[in-house]
Amino acid sequence: MCPKTIAPGGRLTPPVKPDDDECCHLDCPNCVLVVYQEQLLEYELSLQSLNRRQKPTTPSPVYDLSFYSSKDDEKESSIRQMLQMEMNRAVYEVASNDVITAPHQTADGAWRSVRHIDLRIRDDQQEQVGEQVSNIGVYVPNDLPVVERMLVHLHVQDPGALYTAKLIVDSEQQSSHQHQSLHERPFAHVGTVRDALTWNFDLISAPRPRFLRILAAYASDDNDVAALMAPQTAEAIQYERPHQHVTMADIFDRFPSVRLSFADFFQIVPPNSPRYYTISSSRKFIPNVVSITLGLRKKDVLPMPRCSSYLAMLKPGEAIRASFYQSSLVFPFHDHRPLMLISAGTGIAPFRAFLQDLEHEDETLPHRHRPTYLFYGCRAASVDFLYGEELQRAQESGVLDQLHVTFSDDSDQPKRYVQDALIEHSELVARHLLVDEGYTYVCGSLAMGRAVKKAIAGAILRHTEYSGGKIATQEDAERVVTQKLAGHLIIAELW
Repeated sequence: MCPKTIAPGGRLTPPVKPDDDECCHLDCPNCVLVVYQEQLLEYELSLQSLNRRQKPTTPSPVYDLSFYSSKDDEKESSIRQMLQMEMNRAVYEVASNDVITAPHQTADGAWRSVRHIDLRIRDDQQEQVGEQVSNIGVYVPNDLPVVERMLVHLHVQDPGALYTAKLIVDSEQQSSHQHQSLHERPFAHVGTVRDALTWNFDLISAPRPRFLRILAAYASDDNDVAALMAPQTAEAIQYERPHQHVTMADIFDRFPSVRLSFADFFQIVPPNSPRYYTISSSRKFIPNVVSITLGLRKKDVLPMPRCSSYLAMLKPGEAIRASFYQSSLVFPFHDHRPLMLISAGTGIAPFRAFLQDLEHEDETLPHRHRPTYLFYGCRAASVDFLYGEELQRAQESGVLDQLHVTFSDDSDQPKRYVQDALIEHSELVARHLLVDEGYTYVCGSLAMGRAVKKAIAGAILRHTEYSGGKIATQEDAERVVTQKLAGHLIIAELW
């Protein structure tokens, strides 16, 4: 059967798919189905090429923005009351910020330290924070010089001008947005222009190709348009400055024909997303404090992560803006199963909170002690045995039934990792999972998580007597681990 020819110069209309009876099923080299696939590929490539060549149009607005001047005294007064509420919302005072592990060099040459930060929670903030939260999302302000440069690029005459922003949504979007609005960004709906540039937008992260393509709609120079639409531009800009953050202001410097107002910018700029940390204190045990265990890591000329650096510099009496969330590592108040806690390094953070929850539980339910076993991997006792005294006190007081600590860099002992302790206590692990049906929580690195999962499967296989004859092979043991993960009896938070 004769093939359909491919139009020269690129196809801009979709090809027509052949009917099933058009193919003779004799594997012809010019089969109509083969030609159809070639035409379809050419059509898709032509569309991609056309999209790259055409300047995009400015996007439809996402927010309904209103601005207020001092001439409208009555309206401005109402907006300023809203602004005052926003300025005080989700602001938490730093009570303490202490080094708990002094800077030390790791095997890969990086410098590492750990800090413990306590945030004070006022009585009027208790409901806002919540009782079952386990993660805190910290907002980092944009650097002042970048904010000042963007005020110039956006031709802002009055940085103190007030605005309100209302999301434009259809009925289908409304319900999902109402859920998201529980944890709004600072100054997302009311503020001054300077507030928005400082807190609401991400001006520091390297802009992504999709944003640069949108920005091309506001460029008047053809070369700027072409460069902004090229998929490799973002990567090329970052390549030129490998050890520095490429900021939003740098992009505007590089493409001077891009001109848009603050109102236009508000519609397209990426949001300032929070950086998440696991809370290392119990809301039930110490309701007026939220703790963060902050690991700091600095290597060569690479900059330290912005949020880590920001938190490390905070002094008592200063404040942060933050939101609170639940994660998978939530203490199981709803039932009384035994607990097995497995962590390494700063992965101990949520389990410090768990131990405080256990202490609270023992005080309120003294006749219903919950068996709990903690396996903790550190480098050396003198370096990063985080909260060591607290852990030992928990064991001595009976809050913690067993504490197994391993050290990988202790000069006086052979290297041992947390998975080695699990293997050594495989009978306990198997009984906990198969007989007691207990919860197992894992927190640490991805590599540690893989090793722990393998050790748990090995423990189950080693003690098949607890399985009632259902486990005979490695595949059987791994299937049990998978089932426990699916049933939320093994819960892991890894990074």
